[in-house]
Amino acid sequence: MEFFEWLFVPQLILTMIRFYSEGAIMSDAVYFSIVFSIPAALYIVCLIIGGLGLSRMAKFAGIGNRWMAFVPFLNTYYAQKLGGEASVFGAKMKRAGLYAMLIEIFYVVLNAFSIALSIYLSQGAFYEEVTDIETGVTSSVFNLNRVPANMRWAYFMTNDTGFGVLDITTGLLGLVLVFFFCVLYNSVFKKYYIRSPFLLTFLSAVLPGRAFCLYAVRNNAPVDYDAYLRRMREEAARRMQGTPPPPYGGAPTGGSGGPQEPFSDFGGTAEETPPESGGNDSPFSDF
Repeated sequence: MEFFEWLFVPQLILTMIRFYSEGAIMSDAVYFSIVFSIPAALYIVCLIIGGLGLSRMAKFAGIGNRWMAFVPFLNTYYAQKLGGEASVFGAKMKRAGLYAMLIEIFYVVLNAFSIALSIYLSQGAFYEEVTDIETGVTSSVFNLNRVPANMRWAYFMTNDTGFGVLDITTGLLGLVLVFFFCVLYNSVFKKYYIRSPFLLTFLSAVLPGRAFCLYAVRNNAPVDYDAYLRRMREEAARRMQGTPPPPYGGAPTGGSGGPQEPFSDFGGTAEETPPESGGNDSPFSDF
C-alpha cells in the first residue's frame, strides 16, 4: 500500500513537468523509471523500519515468527498479533489483520493491473497528430478509437477519457482498506501509545507513516486501554464529588516525593529503563 501512496508525489510532479514542456524534457522511459524507482526505494526503507518496530514489539510480547514483520502483506496480518482483538463501533473483530491483508493484496493487484494498462496505452500507436485550426499548433492527442474494444470497458466508461471501471473500483477498494487499517492500527496503538492512539492511527492508516509510527513506539510496554479509561472515569468521578484522591504509590501528598503520576502504570517501556531513555513520553523522540 505504501508504494502507491508514495507514487502519487513524483507522478504528479513529473506529469506537470512533461505537460508544460510538451514532452520535450524527458522520454517515456525516463519518466516511468523515475516515477517508479523513487516510491520503490521509499517503500523498501519503510518496510525495513516498520519491520524493525514490529519485530522488537513482538520480542517483548513473546510472539514468535518475527520474520513476518519484514514480509509485505504478512506484516499487516502480524500487526494484529500485537494489537489483539479489535473493536468496531463497540463490536469485537478478531480477524481485522487477516481482512486488511486480503483487501490489501487485492488492492495492490488491481492497482498494478491499472498501471500496466496505463503504460500500454501510453504507446504512440494510440495517439494521433492533430493540428489546431486557429493556432496551427500540432499536438499528439489520445485516440480512443485505436484502443481495442475489449479493453475499453476496463479503462473508460464513455467515449471520453474520464473515470473508468478500474478508477472507480480501486478508489472504493482504497476506502475500504483505509477503514480496516484504521480498525487494525487503532487496536495496536491503543496498547502501545495510550496518550494519542488516534493520531498515530491516522498517520498509519490514511498517510504513509505507519512504519515510522511502529518504530517510534517499539520500546513501549503494552497496556490495557479499557482499564485505563475506567481509571480515568473513576478519577474524574472523585474530583466531581469533591473527594480527594488517595496518594499513588504510597507517597503522602505534599511529602518529599509528592504524589506520583496517577496513570504512571499505563506508560513506561517494555524494559526496565528510566523515563529519559524513551518510554511513552514522545513516540517520535528518535526522529
